[in-house]
Amino acid sequence: MKLPAVALRPALVASHLAVLVLGVLAFLATGAIQGDLVQQRVDELSAQAAILALYVTPEHPGQLADIRAATGAGVRIVDTTGHVVATSGPRMGEYLGDRDEIRDALAGKNGVALRRGVPPAVTLPRADDRKENSLTWAYASAPLRRDGEVVGAVLLARPVREVLDWLQDATRRLGGGLGAAALVTVSLSLYAGWRLSRSLGLLSRAAEEMASTGPLEAHPGLAAAGSTHAAEVRALAASLATLGSRLAERLRSHRDYAGHVAHEFKTPLATLRATVELLEDEGMPAAQRATFLENARTDLDRLDRMVGGLLDLARAEAGTPREPVDLDALLATVGERLGVSVESAAGTVPCMATLVDLAVGNLVHNAIAHGGRPVAVHARREGDGVVIEVRDHGRGPPDEARCFEPFYTTSAGRTGTGLGLAIVQAVAVAHGGEATLGREGNETVARLVLRP
Repeated sequence: MKLPAVALRPALVASHLAVLVLGVLAFLATGAIQGDLVQQRVDELSAQAAILALYVTPEHPGQLADIRAATGAGVRIVDTTGHVVATSGPRMGEYLGDRDEIRDALAGKNGVALRRGVPPAVTLPRADDRKENSLTWAYASAPLRRDGEVVGAVLLARPVREVLDWLQDATRRLGGGLGAAALVTVSLSLYAGWRLSRSLGLLSRAAEEMASTGPLEAHPGLAAAGSTHAAEVRALAASLATLGSRLAERLRSHRDYAGHVAHEFKTPLATLRATVELLEDEGMPAAQRATFLENARTDLDRLDRMVGGLLDLARAEAGTPREPVDLDALLATVGERLGVSVESAAGTVPCMATLVDLAVGNLVHNAIAHGGRPVAVHARREGDGVVIEVRDHGRGPPDEARCFEPFYTTSAGRTGTGLGLAIVQAVAVAHGGEATLGREGNETVARLVLRP
């Protein structure tokens, strides 16, 4: 089942309120605080009973009414038979020996119990009878001793009404605090939602403009979103700006590339068109016709090489999955095919074998075309990658910064396409490396670096 989309701000408010309310409900519903308070009252009553047992006896119970006024608890004294012999309330002589707390006290132990209803030792106004009868009362007993023997027991009774009154008061105060907390929570969640949704909205609008008008390297929406205090949104804005910059660079590169392609194809196509028009002249001498046909064939060959080079360049830029390749054997095959010496200690390398073969072949062809023989190929491990060098004794390129640009060529005539070194650069990038060309001493060194 697919869940519906939810706006950010209402979702934040709902989630914050849910956490707040669930915490309060869990606090109240478990009854933990009520249980703790009741246990405290029982322990307090038990301590009072134990202290009182040190000063009273069945024969001398003391002023139980004063004791009740001081402790707030009903007091009864029972003898060893379990009958009431003194009380702070009515019903003298009542038998209590069947109660667990009395049996415990007469056995020499302190006893406690919780029961509903008003104990006989307490006198209440008639208007409060129904209310108090619905409450729970705590009972605590302690043995009365004379010369080490139990001669009776003292029993204290107190309602847990004060506990419930405290809980009611606490609930009222908690309700006020909960309302204030809910107001703060809603305010904070609305503010957080506004800040976050505003930043995300700026990102969304910037992305929409990038999609409709093209990548923008310095979009004001991205700059505003990048200044947010939300780290994730800031990182996303930075990533989107980087993406826009790279897309803009890629588009510029493609426009330049398309312009180069159009320019390079325009000249041979124009020559071919003019040649065809001249060949339509039936009175053209045979020798001149042969010259024009040879020129046309040359232009067609160059167009064919450029198309092949463009396909190789596209294949290099697209890349293919890497596989472990014995680079020493691959370079030995290239050297044997092109008639150059090879020294390699690279071993097995994860790479695209066909593209590496193409790139090294282009470097060798370029060295032979511009420097002549001898040409030497060297390969070695270096750090986490492999370095392949092609050395010749030529003069090197006149412009090292442009030699890897597509269609840049220094070939005399129309033999070169200007795509060979561009293909080498694309192969290097596809392998996480780079390609360079320059002079070292009296040699020209073309270097292809491959990294895993």
